[in-house]
Parts: sequence; C-alpha cells; structure tokens
Amino acid sequence: MDALAHRAAAHADPTDPVGITHLLEELRKAGAGEAVDALAHRAAAHADLTHPHKVAHLLEELRKAGADEAIAVLLDRDPAAHADLAHPWNVAQLLEELRKTGAGKTMDALALRAAAHADPTDLTDPVGVAQLLGEFRESGAGEAVDALALRAAAHAAHADLTDPAGVAQLLGEFRKSGEGEAIAVLLGRDPAAHADLTDPAGVAQLLGEFRKSGEGEAIAVLLGRDPAAHADLTDPAGVAQLLGEFRKSGEGEAIAVLLGRDPAAHADLTHPGVVAQLLRELLEAGAGEAVDALALRAAAHADLTDPAGVAQLLGEFRESGAGDAIAVLLLRDPAAHADLAHTPSVVQLLGELRKAGASEAVDGLAHRAAAHADLTRPYSVAQLLGELRKAGASEAVDGLAHRAAAHADLTRPYSVVQLLGELRKAGASEAVDGLAHRAAAHTDPTSPYSVAQLLGEFRESGAGDAIVVLLDRDPAAHAHLTPTSIVAQLLRELRKAGASEAVDALAHRAAAQADPIDPAGVELLEELRKAGASEAVDALAHRAAAHADLTRPYNVVQLLRELRKAGASEAVDGLALRAAAHAAPGVVAQLLGELRKAGASEAVDALAHRAAAHAAHAAHAAHADLTDPAGVAQLLGEFRESGAGDAIAVLLDRDPAAHAHLTHRSSVAQLLEELRKTGAGKSMDALAHRAMDAGVVTSAHVIPHGRETDGQPAGPWTWSNLSPHF
Repeated sequence: MDALAHRAAAHADPTDPVGITHLLEELRKAGAGEAVDALAHRAAAHADLTHPHKVAHLLEELRKAGADEAIAVLLDRDPAAHADLAHPWNVAQLLEELRKTGAGKTMDALALRAAAHADPTDLTDPVGVAQLLGEFRESGAGEAVDALALRAAAHAAHADLTDPAGVAQLLGEFRKSGEGEAIAVLLGRDPAAHADLTDPAGVAQLLGEFRKSGEGEAIAVLLGRDPAAHADLTDPAGVAQLLGEFRKSGEGEAIAVLLGRDPAAHADLTHPGVVAQLLRELLEAGAGEAVDALALRAAAHADLTDPAGVAQLLGEFRESGAGDAIAVLLLRDPAAHADLAHTPSVVQLLGELRKAGASEAVDGLAHRAAAHADLTRPYSVAQLLGELRKAGASEAVDGLAHRAAAHADLTRPYSVVQLLGELRKAGASEAVDGLAHRAAAHTDPTSPYSVAQLLGEFRESGAGDAIVVLLDRDPAAHAHLTPTSIVAQLLRELRKAGASEAVDALAHRAAAQADPIDPAGVELLEELRKAGASEAVDALAHRAAAHADLTRPYNVVQLLRELRKAGASEAVDGLALRAAAHAAPGVVAQLLGELRKAGASEAVDALAHRAAAHAAHAAHAAHADLTDPAGVAQLLGEFRESGAGDAIAVLLDRDPAAHAHLTHRSSVAQLLEELRKTGAGKSMDALAHRAMDAGVVTSAHVIPHGRETDGQPAGPWTWSNLSPHF
C-alpha cells in the first residue's frame, strides 16, 4: 500500500487539479500521510490555475489534508490573477474556498478583478451575477459588491427576465447588499411582466422576493397574469413551493385556480421525497381529496429504491391519515427494494417503517442493512445500530456489531467513539472489545482530542485492555499541546484512567509549553490541581500570571480565582501587580471584588494601594486611564466597599471628573452616582456641569432649579417670578 501510494504521489500529473484532488482524497482516507504531503507540494507548485472551480476543489482538499505549506505555495502563485472570469459561478466557488482558507488578500484581489472585468455577456445572466454578488457579500468585499452591482445594473437592460428564479435571486442579492439603484433599474424593466409562468418554483421565488421588498405593484402585475393557470403541474416541488407562497400571501383565489387544475393527477412521481413536499402543501391548503388521490398514486408508483424519499412519503401518509396509501406502499415491499448505499437514509426508512407498525418490513430491511451497510462512516453505522436496537432486531444488531468491530473505518475518532457507545448500549461486549483494541492501536497519539475521547469511551465500556494498549503508545509524550482546553480534557481522562505516570508527563509538558495567553489555561490549571501536580501548577501559574491578557476582565477574574484555589500566592500577587499597573480601571475593580468576596482582606488592601499608587504616579500612562467613566465608577465602588479610603483620596486627586469621556450617557450617570455615594460633592458637580454642557445628562438631579444664562445654578423660583415679557 505504501509503495503504491508513494508511486502515485511521485508520478501523477501535477498540472491536472481535478485528478490530483481525487488522488489526494483517496490517499488521505488511506492514511498515507507522507504521500499526501509529497503530492500536495507537487500540485501546489504546478497545478493549472486558469479554472477557478478546479482550483477551489484542490484548495478544499489541501485544507482537509492539513497541507498548510502546500496551500501557501499555491497562494504564492496568485490564483486570483490567473483565474478565468468567464463563468461567475466558478469564480464564486473559488472565492468561497479562499474565504474558508483565510486567504483574505487573494480573495479581495479576485473579487475586485471579477467585479471589474467579468464578461459583459455574463452580466445578463441573473443567476451568475447573483451568485457572485452573494459570495462578495459573504466575503466582506464591499467594494467589489458596489462595482459589480453598478455594472450589472448598467447591463440590466439586456438581462434575461424570463427566468423568474434568476431574477428573484438577483433582486435578493441587490436587496441584501443595499444596492437600491440597481434594484430600481431592474424593476424598471418590469420583470413581473416577462417572467416565464410555466416555472412554478421560479414564480414562487419571484413572488416571495417582491413580498419581502414590499413591491406591491410588481406582485399585482405578476398575479394579474394568472400564474396558477399556467404553472407546469408535472413539477411537484415547484407546485408545492407555489402553493406555499400563495398561502403566505393570502392568495385564496390563486390557490383555488391551481387546485382546480388537479395537480395531484399530473405530478411526476419519479422522486418520492419531492412528492412528499407536495402532499404536505396540499394538506396545509386543506385539499383533502387531492391529498388522498396523490397519496394513492405515489404509493402505487413511487420509486422504491430511494429510502429517504420513501421514508418521507410514509411520514406524510401517516400525518395525513392516509392508511390505504400506507397499505398499498407496504404491499410493494420497499424494504426489499431500498438502495443501501446511504446508511442515514436507510435509518430514516427503518424509523418510518417502525412507526407504521410494519414489523415484517422492519425485519427484512434490518437484516439487509446489517449485512450490507457501508462501514466507512462509523457515525452512520452507530445511527443504524441505534435504530435496529429500537426496532428490537437483535439478530441484525449482532450481525452489524460483528462487522463493524472488524471493519469500521478508524480515521474519524469521534465517529468511532459514537459507534463504541452504541455497541455498548446494545450489549455487544465482544464487538466493543474488538473495536476498542483496533482503535487503541491505530488512533493518532498526537491528537489530544482523539485520545481523550477514546479513553473516556474505553472507560465507560470497561475496555481496560484497550486503555493499556493506548497508553503504551505514550500519548502524553506525543500529544499536541493546542488547543489548551483539549489538553485539559486529555489530562482529565488520563487522571480518571488512573494513568499517574502519563498524567505527570503531560502535566509537565503542558505547564512548560501551553499558551499562557489562552483563557482555557484556567481549565488546565484546574486539572493540574486536581491531579496533584504541584510543580506543574506552580510553573503554569507563574507563566499565566505573567502573560494573561488584561483586556478581558472575565478571564482575568477566572484566572485569579483558580490561582487562589491552587494556593499560588506569588502568582496571585504577580497578577494583581500587573493588573494594578496595566489593566483598565474596570478590570482592577472586578479583581478587587473577587478578592473581597473571598475574604482576602490583605490582598484587597495591597491591590487597592497599588492601583491608587499607579494612578497617582502615571497621569499620562495608558494603564492609568481615567477616561472610562464606567470603569472608574467600578473602581471607586470597590475601593468604597473595601474601606480603602486612602486609595479613594488618591484617585479623586487625579480629578476623574475632568478626564471622563462623555460619550455614553449611562456610563456618565454611573460615575455621577458613585461620586455621590463616595461623598465627592465637588467632583460630582464638576462632572455634572461638563455632562450638562455636552447635553449628555439633564440637570434635574444635580441642579433642581435649573441654570442661569451664564451656566450658574439658579435659585428657587415659581412661575409668578417670571417677567411678563419673558
């Protein structure tokens, strides 16, 4: 296998993005990591960049393979400059993938190129322009949206207005992008008068867009052309959509016209799931006779190889009380004809057969599915096991459990965990042991998430031998240390598994190397503390206190709380000192509150004095910011609650009333109230006058009798005191 993979990676044509994409996918699924890397680099360096949709698929596969270096190589070749702009939809696909890859500059460059240079003949295609506009909008490419909308509006005189779905999509994108001028130009050509009325889905979309935009005249024009009388009744999905739109708009006459043409007799029955949609809409419209007629037709003629569609039909039959249709459909033996290729669809059909009480059909389908279900997707196999268990199909459960344990694909650990859980619930202990051993021997030990998930399920399942096998592969030494929250999860699972040596090893690695700025470091500290890893706690506590981001008050408070629980007094002092010197007043206030609630009076006094000292000696420093009135109010409040009179005096000496920004009324009011509670009358009056001059607050609560023309407080007065000439 390895030899073949390496040969394929070395000799495949790197200029063909389609072929390379398919080969990369197969190599990735086969776990041929080295071959994936080799082929990814060759493709990135040589792939033809002229076809945007092909490059998009290649980028997607490189992203799934984690081939970041290859992605960088490909982006350095500037696919935005080489992409053929002839087809807007293809360009939109590449833009979407560039956005997912995080290639912002390349994405912006391609968006501007496409907006400026798209072939004018393509701008007459409403669907293509709408798709491109939608991707520009999703990507945040505002300039490109405006440029393309203006060009599209300029060519609107030639746009094809016969396609109602395309026009609806284009109008919707213009509306979402705020392109009022483009909307006016397009509506000026009267699309309602030109729309093809035989397309029920398109007419429904156009009516819906007119309704959302409040275009009453356009709605009247379109309905005046009587679309209900012209709609193609062989399209069940379109008729269902049109009925739904008529119902939402309260168009009773149009509904009556459409039902009078007997859509139940004309609907194409090729796709049972689509027929189910029409049944639902007929039921909503109160067309009972049409529901019964269509149900019997569908039951007798629907394609039984589509398990999801048949399941939807059965569900609609059940909802509408069409018992005769259920009986007719079951007589045709859908369990024997269902295609088993898509396991979730088979699960859906099993569920509906069970709800219909069709026990023989359930048994038949259960045995077929258990013997032939695709095992490459363990999550779907787990769903199938769950449904078989609900159906009481014990033989089928046993057969599927045996197959899954021996052959289930192990490349998706989360899915394997789900499958193990279902096997455990089914009581298939041998299958649990077999799959657990396979997973323990093959899962990637560098993935902390995978190892943690598996350890947890092994423990729940009592698969002790599998735990030993997995621990022998030393995940503590190999696990990546990001993200921090997942490392904490792995520590927890190792601790619960009683793997003390692995806990110690991972604890020391994580304490020394984990990102100290990551807020999840609090969770890691907690796990280290619970594990009794005191040295690791001290090391991480020191690093976290020295580097924690002080701009996030909640995270700082959480860290302080965990440091106190861990008894890391030096780290607490270090964090408090940093906060006093560098954090915003609101952050310091919250830290003071946390320490006060914990009864740490000495720490409160120390932090308060430090905060006040830094406030006193750093009048122009960013870390002594008095411009935030809400933050200063919080700080004063905590000083007051803590009895830190000296700190209050130092802070008030810096004249916060003169420095506070007056942008937010509620924040200014908060500081005014705190100054009042603190007894700082002069500061309160000064701030109140500034706020009144700026129009931020009214004067009633500060100057009850108002102000004279020179701004000074007015004395008491009554209406009789006013001059008659006033």
